[in-house]
Amino acid sequence: MVNVMVEAPENSKQPVEELVIGMVGPVGANLSLVQEVIESEFGRLGYQAQKIRVSSLLHQLADYSYLEDASDGSEFERIKKHMEAGTGLRTKTKQGDVMAMLAISRIRQIRKESHGSEVPENERDTTPLNRTVYILRSLKHPDEIETLRDVYGSAFIVVSAYVPREERVSTLAEVLAASENDSDIEKYRASAEELINIDEQEEGQKLGQDVSDAFPLADFFVDARSKENLEVSIRRFLETLFGYPYHTPTRDEFGMYLAQAAAMRSSDLSRQVGAAITTKEGEVIALGANDIPKAYGGLYWCDDEGDSRDFRLGYDSNAKFKREIVAEIIGKLKSSDWLAGGKSSKSVQELADDLLSPDGANILGETQITNLLEFGRSVHAEMAALTDAAKRGIPVQGATLYTTTFPCHLCARHIISAGISRVVYVQPYPKSQTKRLYSDSVAIDPPAEVKGRIQFEPFVGVAPTRYRALFRHSGKRKDSSSGKTIEWTAASAVPNLRVFVTAYLLIEEKIVGDILPQLLSDNGIKFAES
Repeated sequence: MVNVMVEAPENSKQPVEELVIGMVGPVGANLSLVQEVIESEFGRLGYQAQKIRVSSLLHQLADYSYLEDASDGSEFERIKKHMEAGTGLRTKTKQGDVMAMLAISRIRQIRKESHGSEVPENERDTTPLNRTVYILRSLKHPDEIETLRDVYGSAFIVVSAYVPREERVSTLAEVLAASENDSDIEKYRASAEELINIDEQEEGQKLGQDVSDAFPLADFFVDARSKENLEVSIRRFLETLFGYPYHTPTRDEFGMYLAQAAAMRSSDLSRQVGAAITTKEGEVIALGANDIPKAYGGLYWCDDEGDSRDFRLGYDSNAKFKREIVAEIIGKLKSSDWLAGGKSSKSVQELADDLLSPDGANILGETQITNLLEFGRSVHAEMAALTDAAKRGIPVQGATLYTTTFPCHLCARHIISAGISRVVYVQPYPKSQTKRLYSDSVAIDPPAEVKGRIQFEPFVGVAPTRYRALFRHSGKRKDSSSGKTIEWTAASAVPNLRVFVTAYLLIEEKIVGDILPQLLSDNGIKFAES
């Protein structure tokens, strides 16, 4: 991750003319449609769109210039080669954000090419373009998002596009078949699944494709299945961003904001998770966070006497128990002479380290035993919310549960038995075995509502991280003398954002002028000759 510090000039926060949109979407989602709608809706606001295909930025590097010709072959090979090249560049440079740095370089190049003689030639790449949005399609690693946020601040907006997995598999299989002039779409489903699995998270590749972890970092989540729905949702988001004073949160946005607020209470050693239960009308029933329960009900607060949360004990009990289980198994194998000769001389603890420690061989790192949840002391956020409602005698039958992270299978059983009818989540949780264990009772990411099943749906709308900034209106909604509502005009509206413009230009200069060239040079990577 790039780390650049610059000193922002005093009083340099200004209304922003340039915006940067980072699109995140799994392979198989129709990002062309999402991009088209974003460009069209920005056009209503008088903005010029500059589109940047992030994967194509690899073509300018000598090591990857061969990718320009990849479009002539099968679509499967084209996509896979670009995936492998992106992973290769990140791995070679040891930078998860190297593609973001290339995108920043391209933004400066666009400025330079777009300005005319009215701007001195040596200032063109550092002079912002008026009412311009740069659309980056698409980001594949969390580090890319973090660096772009560090550079552009609130002027960088991440839009994540959701399409159910089954629909993505079908769409991608159809695309792959078409590239081979083959009408047998079913034959390409396995190849589509392969690409989708790599895209979500490359196994064993720390700097590989990682859309699963990038996706939930969005400022705005859209359902990309329908152009009509996309137009409505993106228009609403942009109008709110540009100061339209009459948009208010949806039930889902309100519920997820509460869940995120509840998560901030957690001191859990692994992750902060929050949950909120509401009626179908959006009335709040209960909140919950993942943390340690205390006698007579509830969770510890920071000022409670006898606070015994895990950080005070100094360890994670679940991790400790898993290590003890592995050590016990190794001890039994060792005492029974079941260990190979080269291993029998090592102590049980040394072997446990080899099996579990990221600093060792980490042989069991991707196995089910590391996913055991039973020995953690924390009440999970969903269960905390359910028990809070039960303690106060409030029924949750037919209610909606919002959670910042997909429920684990332990929580799922309680969600089902409590009568919750709908679950909305942001962050995926690969360890969860909910689908495998409770397929009779739950429908996860269904293309349409499944009767007789609890619907588990990804969140769509304004992310909790942008909730306050977008829905807190400090301007006027009515004329003070007449009492009439204020009119809002799209073409003259400006984003309700203020950023250090000089600062982001200085950071760009440092990245493009120093950090990126040095990074490529240190790793023997050259730009292709034009």
